[in-house]
Amino acid sequence: MPAISSAVQFGWAVCMFQYRETEMKAFAKHVREQFNELDRLAAIWEHIDDPWDNLRYMVEKTADRAARLGLANLYLQTPDLNKLTFRDTRWYLAECLKATAVKSAPNTATLTVTEVARHLKINRDKVLGWINSGKLRAANTAKRQGSRPRYRIKRTDLETFLAGRTKAAEPKRFKRAKCSTSEADVIEFFPA
Repeated sequence: MPAISSAVQFGWAVCMFQYRETEMKAFAKHVREQFNELDRLAAIWEHIDDPWDNLRYMVEKTADRAARLGLANLYLQTPDLNKLTFRDTRWYLAECLKATAVKSAPNTATLTVTEVARHLKINRDKVLGWINSGKLRAANTAKRQGSRPRYRIKRTDLETFLAGRTKAAEPKRFKRAKCSTSEADVIEFFPA
């Protein structure tokens, strides 16, 4: 199985982050739609045959989507469907909305040392070593000259650095020694 380069791993991690962010936005949209449906139900409450079924369905659907997204804590916080009230439903939907607040990178053009280390699944000291040796370009954004450095790495610089590291050397080829078949080279262990 061929080894996966760190550039490919980094790209995969970015794609997964973007996919997760997209899924969370879709879930947030679903929860907001459920809030609107809840308000509509409140307005026509007396005219519905069994309004509790609508509330149960709403909460079950939202809990299932939360479970599929890996939000186990939301799934476990699902209110008891047999004793469901408007207040419980509104509280649960509010908790779901809080959980969908995705922390995206503050500036997508640059990354911190910790973000780079997390994406490459290495220790941040390794990244700092690359920066200090000059192998990886980074800008120090610390306020004062003598204070602790706060490096920011451009994505393009990181991709260039990783592309330079992924060029693997050709594997060494061993030459087989040729077997000689001359009679002088043959040693007879059992003379005839």
